Amino acid sequence: MGAGFLDSLDIANRALQYCGLGGADRIQSVDEDSKANSEVSFVYDKLRRVELQRNIWTFATRKAILRPMDTDVMILDPAEWVETATYDRGSIVADTNGYWWMSVIDANINNEPGSTTAWEAYFGPKQVHPHDATIEYFAGELVYLETDPAGTFVVFMSLQNQNDDVPDTADVYDATALYHAGDRVSYGGFMWTSQIEINRGITPAEPPADWSAVTVYASGDTVTASDGFVYTSTANGNQGNDPTQGGSWTQGVAAAWTKVPEPYEAAKSWLPLYVGMKSPTFFYPIGTGPASQQGTGNLYLLPAGYLKRAPLNPKQGSYSILGAPTGLNYDDANIENGCIIAPDTGPRMIRFIADVTDVTKFDDLFCEGLAARIGREISEPLTQSTTKLTQIGQAYQKFMSEARLSNLIEVGPIEPPEDDYITCRR
Repeated sequence: MGAGFLDSLDIANRALQYCGLGGADRIQSVDEDSKANSEVSFVYDKLRRVELQRNIWTFATRKAILRPMDTDVMILDPAEWVETATYDRGSIVADTNGYWWMSVIDANINNEPGSTTAWEAYFGPKQVHPHDATIEYFAGELVYLETDPAGTFVVFMSLQNQNDDVPDTADVYDATALYHAGDRVSYGGFMWTSQIEINRGITPAEPPADWSAVTVYASGDTVTASDGFVYTSTANGNQGNDPTQGGSWTQGVAAAWTKVPEPYEAAKSWLPLYVGMKSPTFFYPIGTGPASQQGTGNLYLLPAGYLKRAPLNPKQGSYSILGAPTGLNYDDANIENGCIIAPDTGPRMIRFIADVTDVTKFDDLFCEGLAARIGREISEPLTQSTTKLTQIGQAYQKFMSEARLSNLIEVGPIEPPEDDYITCRR
């Protein structure tokens, strides 16, 4: 089975093929000192963003819940990724281009964001609100709690909708509950993180040391084998016998829990984030102000990685009165300078196209279209000829059309706002 598009080099070299260049002319490294690499590098990210903005690509569509800015609201301030630093699950960092990434594993070290599955692009809210016990939070919302010692804080991300749990109140271990990898519980005065996907009835405990072929084990000694299970030696002088191969060992339960690194105490429905915050430094536009101020419009910061707005309900009306589409309210919001300005006071859901950079998340037809677009721009500088421009342009149109036919680009009717004539006659 052949590989698809794995990284930006695959798209770059496909673009060179459109220009009639291949084989020895292919780019071998993103740091390569060649004219081809120089031309592609200059246009790649620019055209990638342009192509994302031109259409509603389904792979780049995201949703986020936003709440209005207020005097006690903070803004995320991720530090730049450091190669030698160790990051835990929930750490948010910025790469050299300013893109935000969140670690999805613990003990994440020397894994560069964007080049490994240890990181996921962060496309959530930028603003962080103080936790309010009277609010039920949506999945993805951010809150902060002040902690001891004075002057410190913890940021939490809601992992479920209708979340009214207190973020820093840990769930106590329940032997009958099913836990998945990454779930955290409190037991014996410590916080524990599940290491396996199907974890039920295994009491949290530190697993024994890994089995070693050079160690001599006595009867009753326990080890953690390469399959992740705990084994007990059934004989003295037990050396060089791999527990997974049978012999003088009996298999026990899985090594299912760890308390190193010890996570923040948190409810199962909240994920502690390791990230900095800062106070907003912008000025409110004319006619707007903090949410607590009466008589002004409210300000909602656009989410991280926002490129363009997508229809919130891209369908025809499924319920009609008097033969007209109904149900969708008018939206008075405007987008200005990275913010949504609206008269609303509560949360707003936004559906948008995100600035996706991970090539493994791209649809193949998007990669082909992007390669053709790049090829069209670099063909003349590399070949000193314009003969291939028409051919490349036709290839670009072909792949964009196929993407629409394959429903990779969102098309079709959008439900219009409800007509006033219908509203007043309900």
